[in-house]
Amino acid sequence: MAKVKKSQILSLIGACLAVPAVIVVPTVLVLKSKDEPKQPTPPTPPNPDETNDDKKPDSEVVPTPDIQPSPQPEVEPQPTEDTNQIRIEVLNLLNQKFEERLNIIIDVINTLSTQKDKNEETKHKIELEKQKLQRDIDNLKAFTNQDDSSFTLITDQLQHQITSYQNLVDKHNQEVWKLQDDIHKYLQNRFKLEKQFNDNTTKLNSLKQNFEQLETSLTKLKNEKNDLIKQLQQDQSTQQTILDKLEKQLEELRREEANLTNVIDQRNKQISALNTQISDQIKQINQQEQDIKSKQAEKQRLENALVTQAETKKQRLTNIKNLIRDILRLENKLST
Repeated sequence: MAKVKKSQILSLIGACLAVPAVIVVPTVLVLKSKDEPKQPTPPTPPNPDETNDDKKPDSEVVPTPDIQPSPQPEVEPQPTEDTNQIRIEVLNLLNQKFEERLNIIIDVINTLSTQKDKNEETKHKIELEKQKLQRDIDNLKAFTNQDDSSFTLITDQLQHQITSYQNLVDKHNQEVWKLQDDIHKYLQNRFKLEKQFNDNTTKLNSLKQNFEQLETSLTKLKNEKNDLIKQLQQDQSTQQTILDKLEKQLEELRREEANLTNVIDQRNKQISALNTQISDQIKQINQQEQDIKSKQAEKQRLENALVTQAETKKQRLTNIKNLIRDILRLENKLST
């Protein structure tokens, strides 16, 4: 679309540059930015007096108002948007403004082309009028019966009319040169705008590529996030199941702990009773040990006494045996 518009602009500018030297004064359309002051449109020069009052001048052209680009609403930056997205929106807005200015330039050039055709027709009519006036002058010179003063007056009027036409043509030529200067400025502005448009297009393409890469990365991150969420949900479900089991086990352990506490208390009571019994038994054992020691001492004393008595008895038996032996020996002696 942009290439078609550029070709139309070039062809229309080429057609406007071929404007002849004698044209009707057009209304100059100058594109201005919003910051530049608007210059007034030069007024259309008045038509000279015609010899025929019933004829309307064919060179009269309806003035065209200056076309100014409509102000675009400024886009307020959103603080939460991404920086690349804001740049893309700004470039899109600049591209839109550039397209609008191109359209305005195309409309202006179309208007100038139409004005050129009208100027050609007006030029042709002026030439015909000049020829007609020249024929009238020739006829008056050839066939007039008036005196020289009347003829001179008519000739002066015709000459004044021709001079007015010539002045009008000169003004038109000045406007043509001014129009050519404006067209040259339009071309310079157009080249600048094309360069800006190409730069903006390159930046926009780069930003679009970056944006697509960011979208791809964002999609990948979203997928990874969804996978992680699913994995976490599964892990959470598994952990919740384990937690429920552990809570049940904890309740059972608490009940068992309570039971064990009761059992331990009972055992402690039993241990206390056993400790008391053991203490009593230890006292009894100590008493018994003391009794045993006393009995052992008594036993030892008795054993010693028995040994002494046994030795005494043994000695007595020995003495008795010796006496019996002596008695037997004496008896033997006596018997012999």
